[in-house]
Order: sequence, then C-alpha cells, then structure tokens
Amino acid sequence: MTAFSTSRWPLSAAQHGIFAGHQADTGGAAHNVAEYVDIAGTVDHARFEAATRQAVAEAEALHMRFAVSGCQDVVAVRPFRLETVDVSGSGDPLAAALSWMHADLASPVSLDEGPLFRQALIVVGPDRVLWYHRSHRIALDRYGLFLLDRRVSELYRGVGGEPFDPLRPVVDEDVAYALSAGWRRDRRFWLDRFADAPVPISLVEGTAPLPPVSSAAPFPCPPPLWKTGPRSPPVAAPVGPPSSSPP
Repeated sequence: MTAFSTSRWPLSAAQHGIFAGHQADTGGAAHNVAEYVDIAGTVDHARFEAATRQAVAEAEALHMRFAVSGCQDVVAVRPFRLETVDVSGSGDPLAAALSWMHADLASPVSLDEGPLFRQALIVVGPDRVLWYHRSHRIALDRYGLFLLDRRVSELYRGVGGEPFDPLRPVVDEDVAYALSAGWRRDRRFWLDRFADAPVPISLVEGTAPLPPVSSAAPFPCPPPLWKTGPRSPPVAAPVGPPSSSPP
C-alpha cells in the first residue's frame, strides 16, 4: 500500500485534469463552482458563522495548495470569516444579490496561494438571507457543495452528525489503483475499445500550447515522496440535499 508525506501528496486523477485545465485558463475562474441557499426567517449570524467555520475547518480539500505540478500541499487552516453583504436597500434586492454572486463567480483563483473558496450571507430583506458559497473544482465540486450544506445545517441546528472524512485516504486509494495491475488492464481495454475511433472534427488545426506551469520547487511530487506504510480505509461521506444555484 502507499502512504504519503504529511506535507505534500500526489494529485488524484480527477485533480490532475482540473489542474491542467486551470493552467490553460488565462482568466483563472473557469473552474469555479457556486451555489446559494435561500433562507427564509431569522438567522442567528454569529451561530451560523460558527457553524460554517467548523465545517470549513473539517473540509481538508479547501485548505490545500497547488504550487508544484502533480502535487498538493497540506497547509494549516487559515482564519475564515463569513462575510455579510447587505443589499436589502437596493431597488431589486434579489437582482442585486445575483449580480454580486455572478461577479464573485468570475473572480480568478490562485491555486498557489488560495483561498480556494469564499462564503457570504447576503441580506435581501428583514427575514430573508441567501447563503452563498463558491469553491474551485479542484477542492469541491457541486456534490461537495451539497455535502457542505448538510454539515453546516447539522452544526447550526446542533444535531451532531459526523465530521467530514480526512482527504488522505481518498488520494491514497486513487494512487494505489493507478499503480495496480487493474489500472493497466483497464487502460488496455479502453485503448483497444476505441482503437478505430475516428479523429475528432475540429475547426482549427493543431492545439494551442499550454502556458508554463507554476512551480515553487524543482522536483515533481510522485513517486519520490511515496513511502511504504499502512493505509486507513475510506469511510463514506454523508449525503446532503441539493440547493438553489445562480442561473
């Protein structure tokens, strides 16, 4: 089995694809995902912020950094503040809130420095707020946002629940598969399956070169940082309900 340095791990297969896509994105925002939860009624802002702070601290994927190609660095949890945005005084509060969210969704994200996410309570009326949260897809996808919804709800209501599982077993399992005979067998199957596939049609000839990859160290991540050791079994994460998303 494989285990990793406590400060730097390989990327998962999914993260590799997103990392490469982010390097090709000159705007730095193409891989942002976001949603908002429309909350009717009185919200205890201090209690809600405490719930989001704990949930964010538990979600290890939000606190990784990606300065070295092929790697993710484990960093200490940074201080987090739930922002409050009050648009209740505008002529159309909901339109103002949506405009604010769309502008934030288009904000560039640095995988080297972070932060990889942002959250805000947007006040649209006396008894109505929108809880907005945005993440880069290398950390959380839309399903991950749904899980964060559920965890914050559990913490806010004080019903307990289970904290998020650690990230390392997920990466460990992914790399173990990539090093296995099963991966090589699956790769051969799909290469054979599409060996006679036609060349994709394109409106241009050739491909654009990727921009240089940012690197804060002169060495790649795998395999020098792998070492032999026991692996913790993965545990299923809780499943949460979907919420509203900006159009």
